[in-house]
Amino acid sequence: MSYQTETIANILERLNVNYFLPAIQREYVWHPDQIIQLFDSIMRQYPIGSFLFWQIKPENRDKWDVYRFVQHFKQAGTHNELADTGGIDLLTLILDGQQRLTSLYIGLRGTYTIKKKWMAWDNPKSWVTQSLYLDLLQDPQVSSDDTDESIHFGFRFMETAPEPNETSFWFRVGDILDCTSYDLYHQLQDRETDKLSDSTTKTQMKIFRQNLDYLYYAIWNKHNIAYYTEYDQDYD
Repeated sequence: MSYQTETIANILERLNVNYFLPAIQREYVWHPDQIIQLFDSIMRQYPIGSFLFWQIKPENRDKWDVYRFVQHFKQAGTHNELADTGGIDLLTLILDGQQRLTSLYIGLRGTYTIKKKWMAWDNPKSWVTQSLYLDLLQDPQVSSDDTDESIHFGFRFMETAPEPNETSFWFRVGDILDCTSYDLYHQLQDRETDKLSDSTTKTQMKIFRQNLDYLYYAIWNKHNIAYYTEYDQDYD
């Protein structure tokens, strides 16, 4: 097999544009802690597995039902919507990697709505829509008793981020997608740095900048998505 690689940012641009899901795929089932584990692995430069794509020839584009990736997920209540494939060039279906790609999509471009404990499912106040944030002041330093399952970076789903203080600085992860150039990244870095407390130490500043650099590199520079494209047109 000949694999290709791509950045997360570039792959996300193709979801629900060229990349869709076949009807044979199960629906999205991951929980917020699994999404956090995935983003933590990416920040630690761990491999996140290979992906299998299937490119459909134009003459076969309308033969099978195709579904959109979920962007805004609601716990126990979100289903993939049927997609209109009319006019789509290079229609590609994801055969292996739906859970991971959807998790990246939700973490960077979407939201995850959860139900509060002990509250009724039919109560509108039971539901909280959250986005993924990263605490830029949390030190991800690995200790000797860590395992591969340990979480090192300060990812958390929250409804809104608290104001920066002496010990935490919550950055909405999806804002890194605005950095379509290195100059724009430096502008974002400067804006966020200006929000830091005057009491921020040199050590904290170093951690802050490193975490933001790691995020930018993981999303925009490193080719984290390794995929093989299948061209056989036999649906079975």
